Amino acid sequence: MGIPLYNYYGLTETTGICIAEPLHQAAFEDNSIGVPVDSLVKVADEAGNPVPAGTPGELCIYGAGVFQGYFKNATATKAVLNNGWFRTGDVVVQNEKGWLYLHGRLSDIVKLPSGERIEVRAVDDVLESIAGLNDWAVCPLRDWERESIALFIVPEPTVDHEALVKQIRHALKEHIGAFALPALIEPVSFIPRGNHHKVLRHQLTETYFQTVKQA
Repeated sequence: MGIPLYNYYGLTETTGICIAEPLHQAAFEDNSIGVPVDSLVKVADEAGNPVPAGTPGELCIYGAGVFQGYFKNATATKAVLNNGWFRTGDVVVQNEKGWLYLHGRLSDIVKLPSGERIEVRAVDDVLESIAGLNDWAVCPLRDWERESIALFIVPEPTVDHEALVKQIRHALKEHIGAFALPALIEPVSFIPRGNHHKVLRHQLTETYFQTVKQA
């Protein structure tokens, strides 16, 4: 007879476990995280409105354990706290019985190894002011439970690559903070884009890492 395993869910921002599978009631699905424990949860759409049962949405948590904000980082705090509700950045589905199932992360909010959260758009805003860039793409990287960001750049032909990378790092550190420095800054010949000029992030990262493996 095997030993039963139970999933639970908790973050630094919730000061511990806030969702868990009840004992002797573990779900059969690996992505189950259980039901709320001493907290309220809401599965919300982009506008923060609750979605129907069975519909994917962002997991939001409310309760005594939810933190009051990031230390000396009002911008990050404002991005994740709304009237006491903490936006986790995790995508879940809640069934009609109240069980929650984890379905990944919102693509544009990255929780860095330092514990800081950063929005991809914040990096884009800084890069828009840097001369010498023809194009760029900020891509979230996920390796099991670790997240980071990669920056792929298309420099202008006459620009010194090393000097440009130093300029980018300095600007991000000055305008956002050292925690926002990408784990990877790589020049590429072009940025693949699809409909509405949207960056094809998965294709870009897959192509890059395949090239690295073959080198």
